[in-house]
Amino acid sequence: MEYRIVKKTNVGMSGKTLEKAIKVVDRADELKSEGKSDEAFELISTLNKSVDKASRSVPSPPKAEPKKKAPPKFNRTNDNIKWAKWTWNPVTGCEHGCEYCYAEEISMRFNGHFKPEFHEARLVAPDNTKPDSSIPGGNAVFVCSMADLFGSWVPNDWIWPVIKKVEEHPEWTFLFLTKNPRRYESVQFPDNAWIGATVDTQARVKPTLDAFEKSSATVKFVSCEPLLEPVVFDNMDAIDWVIIGSQSGTNNVKAFQPEFEWVEALHNQARSYDIPVYWKDNLKCKPEEYPQ
Repeated sequence: MEYRIVKKTNVGMSGKTLEKAIKVVDRADELKSEGKSDEAFELISTLNKSVDKASRSVPSPPKAEPKKKAPPKFNRTNDNIKWAKWTWNPVTGCEHGCEYCYAEEISMRFNGHFKPEFHEARLVAPDNTKPDSSIPGGNAVFVCSMADLFGSWVPNDWIWPVIKKVEEHPEWTFLFLTKNPRRYESVQFPDNAWIGATVDTQARVKPTLDAFEKSSATVKFVSCEPLLEPVVFDNMDAIDWVIIGSQSGTNNVKAFQPEFEWVEALHNQARSYDIPVYWKDNLKCKPEEYPQ
């Protein structure tokens, strides 16, 4: 003979109904002890049918809806980049191997590597983000803050889709920065693209000027961050903006402030060409002069 007692949470029975079922089972035991097995069996069979019916009447819990991934959007920058309040990284990773690279340090912490990767799903981020004209830089996005999109190792197939998206969204200003500016020469940039080159040492000056003279971009800028030595430009006619900054500390290098004389000379040279200059907040050097 089969005896079954099922919790009310599984069959949907109230407490009173469950108590009655238990009494039925007790009565069946009494009948069995009196030699009335057939009657006991009939009682248990009736009880089991009631339990089965109650079990079938309880609806299955609804399946949890799979969480929908939020559509890719631009990310907000930190306060250190005041001219662009957004970043967009359809490509990540770099092979320059700069000791002062903050991007590598971040990537190693969160991803465990800094190998170049193409994130095709992120190409739609400009479609899903609206400029914020209420703040400075709210309509400007720094492209590939975690990579060098124009590094020699980057395939053209990674670059062209990014440029196409830039062209499709004239409401945004897209800023690019590279240590390989000669690759700019082969790209037809839309009017809403600003191209920049890192000039941290004198050796980078000539390649940058050569590339800028042959580039089609509307705005061209140099980022002398970190300024590691005195830098002098032979000619600044092709430059529209100069950024000057120091070297932040990483796991590989200590923080480094350029000499004020280096900054002053570069600043004055830009001024002589009527070029706007931006001093990064990390630039702490200042004149400390006294009368003789």
